[in-house]
Amino acid sequence: MPEHLLYIAVAIQILYYGMLLLKIFFARQSTKIDNNHHLPVSVIICARNESENLRKYLPRILEQDHPGFEVVVVNDASSDDTLNVLKEFEQKYKHLKLVNILPENKTTSGKKGALQSGISAAQYPYLLMTDADCYPKSNQWIRKMTANFSGDTELILGIAPYENKNTWLDNIVAYETITTMIQYVGYALWNIPYMGVGRNIAYTRSLFNKVGGFGSHLEITSGDDDLFVQEAVKHTKTVVCQDIGTYMYSLPPDSYNSWWNQKTRHYATGGKYQMVHHIFLGLFIASKLIFYMLLLYLICFLQCDNSAWICSLLYFLMLQLSLYGFCHKYSLNLNFYKIAVLDLIYIIALVAQGAHSKLTQKATWK
Repeated sequence: MPEHLLYIAVAIQILYYGMLLLKIFFARQSTKIDNNHHLPVSVIICARNESENLRKYLPRILEQDHPGFEVVVVNDASSDDTLNVLKEFEQKYKHLKLVNILPENKTTSGKKGALQSGISAAQYPYLLMTDADCYPKSNQWIRKMTANFSGDTELILGIAPYENKNTWLDNIVAYETITTMIQYVGYALWNIPYMGVGRNIAYTRSLFNKVGGFGSHLEITSGDDDLFVQEAVKHTKTVVCQDIGTYMYSLPPDSYNSWWNQKTRHYATGGKYQMVHHIFLGLFIASKLIFYMLLLYLICFLQCDNSAWICSLLYFLMLQLSLYGFCHKYSLNLNFYKIAVLDLIYIIALVAQGAHSKLTQKATWK
């Protein structure tokens, strides 16, 4: 009986990865840059205590190759030199707009209040979001992302990988990021989008107003990307921009504790997902967890026969083949054994962080 459940779990995983990856690899990018590259765009960035990152990365946003855009940076009650850094940039770049939120005027504990202030201050109808610790792959980021807007498409999901220096923490973060990306991109391509990444997402002001901004989940610290997408997809078509020139890179968490807190905060929004997403995401997590639990059980009780070993080997080969292209694209050197270890760490952390988030009453935005 345990062997049969093991086979079913592996079959579900293979089907799951297969259905998503086929869509991702064979999707045709429909960007019409020649016909749609003059859209007036407001880039919105929220910054809290980000003076060093702003000095390093903000010029790469301000110097994008686009004929008409502004960059709205919200200083979200920073206690470091962020405000002075932004004032320096404001003297050099006329298309930089500074919004300053004083500590005594901050009304929400998370990022959403700052985002709403930035959107209110933006002058253009097309909005593109990123973070202060991010940098685009090319100077075509704005042009190529926003070229996907059309009359019935008001939401664009971008790709946002992390830098990787091949430490174990970086590999864990990269593996989790790739797995999440496969899911949210694949789901969107199957026309059931459920989330985006706030470091690289675009939408129209009209769509933002249609869904009432972040009003339905303003009390939740996180969710400016996934919960917003959950509401927005009821009103618009969604496009995924997979062009490598639009990748938005950022630094990974610098400690295991930072990574844990970040992911726990993100998982706290899962309870508001639609039922169809709960079912599919739950099936993915449950089948992966059941696979490892049954494999451990069969090994401990010496019941792992040849067919179970072959099935397990097939599972890990599937992971290797599925992730090979992404590892190559993100310059990751993940061999067979490392992928097996990272996949086990991934599911243990996922379950633990999800359980911990249920017990967390309030989270704070970095």
